[in-house]
Amino acid sequence: TFWPLPATWPSGCGRPLATRCPSRGWWIHRPPTASHSLSPPATLVVEDLDAKARRAGLLDPVSFDATARLASGGGIEVVGTVTADAAVDATATLDGVDTKAFAPWLAGANRPKDLSGLLGGTVHAVLDAQTPKRIDAKLVLEDGVVEIESVRLQGRLAITADLAPVEG
Repeated sequence: TFWPLPATWPSGCGRPLATRCPSRGWWIHRPPTASHSLSPPATLVVEDLDAKARRAGLLDPVSFDATARLASGGGIEVVGTVTADAAVDATATLDGVDTKAFAPWLAGANRPKDLSGLLGGTVHAVLDAQTPKRIDAKLVLEDGVVEIESVRLQGRLAITADLAPVEG
């Protein structure tokens, strides 16, 4: 079901973005994805979005997949499931995503002075009602530049992470 575009957007939503599904001929109107809790604000603008969700039975998990092309460059594909109690198991595949869009989300004393390059690879996340249970990443930064304090890395950089909360 698709609802009509509102006459005016709520304050702070930014400009609307129209996305079209060529095979079905319909448009989805959405504002850019942004975090205004950061300074400067972090924004990912989606130029093209195709998303599907399906469920075999009423109590079965919802399977979903989505692909998006970003205005800043590259694309993201997400495939996964979500249950009625909001547990999510999803894998995101990044292809040539410009890292500059993510720079505002990196915080703390060790925030990179410089971050650039094209990011590719996969991130697998398991969440239980929005609480991360496990995040595994296998990423490659092509033509990368990362500078943290006095350390500067350049070239093709591999990034692997296996993160799980510490219980105890």
